[in-house]
This record gives sequence, structure tokens and C-alpha cells, in this order.
Amino acid sequence: MQFEIILNQILFLAILVVIGVIATRLNVVNSEVKEGLASLIFNITLPLLILTTFSELRLTSEIEFCPELFCRVRIF
Repeated sequence: MQFEIILNQILFLAILVVIGVIATRLNVVNSEVKEGLASLIFNITLPLLILTTFSELRLTSEIEFCPELFCRVRIF
């Protein structure tokens, strides 16, 4: 079951890469579009991915009530 999910995600990513390569070779995607997509990924998508990952994180009781860890994470 888990393997199928991973395989589906890898195949989806591979299809996106192939579409990107074809679009670049056909000059559908120019440098402005590349910069815009990179900006979108790094400024919007990546921070949202980090936030959703941390929101799904389950903390153990030892870590959950550790003020030192909270302070270190807060400072970072």
C-alpha cells in the first residue's frame, strides 16, 4: 500500500519533469517564466510545505513539555 503511494508520486514527478523538458525545448517556457516559477516555488510553495509538515508532526510527551527545546526553536 505504501509502496503504491510512493510510486504514484514518483511517476507524477517524472511526468512533470518530462513536460518541463519538452516545454523548454519547444520554447514555450522562456527565462521570465522560469524565474516566476522558481519564485513561486521558493517563496510560496516551499514555506507552505514546511508548515503543513510541522502541523502533522506528532510530539511525544517528553518533547511536548520541554521549555528548553521550545526556546531554542523559537530563537531559530
